[in-house]
Amino acid sequence: MINKKPSIGTGVVVFNKYGQILMGRRVYKPEGYSLPGGHLEFGETLIECAKREVFEEVGIEIENIEIATIGENLFLDREFHSISIFLISTIKEGEILKNPEPDKCDGWSWVGLDSLPKKLSFNYDPIFKDVFKILKSYINRIIL
Repeated sequence: MINKKPSIGTGVVVFNKYGQILMGRRVYKPEGYSLPGGHLEFGETLIECAKREVFEEVGIEIENIEIATIGENLFLDREFHSISIFLISTIKEGEILKNPEPDKCDGWSWVGLDSLPKKLSFNYDPIFKDVFKILKSYINRIIL
């Protein structure tokens, strides 16, 4: 039996006022498009983690943060197991997208839920199908 514990991370869905979400193209493995987010630090709440990760990766502040759903990546052959907690949020008015970590991401852009990039990073394909079903129900409530 493998004596390891799963890692816990966040994926932060940031909406703009048009109902689009923020995605960035990773420049290191696993390459592809991704949400901002990262590992939860000891003593940090999920909301604090979401705010910190979005600010570190995109240079913006977010608000209206809520937990949306949970996803799981399990690859026993690689001894990799992670739990991803997906949060939804909105960009604070007046914030401008930046790219403070160009060594990790080519840049950030707004994407419609019906026009997601084809190549997603991590094992997001199956997770995103469930996440985006949930997200569509949030759009009218959180944006308007």
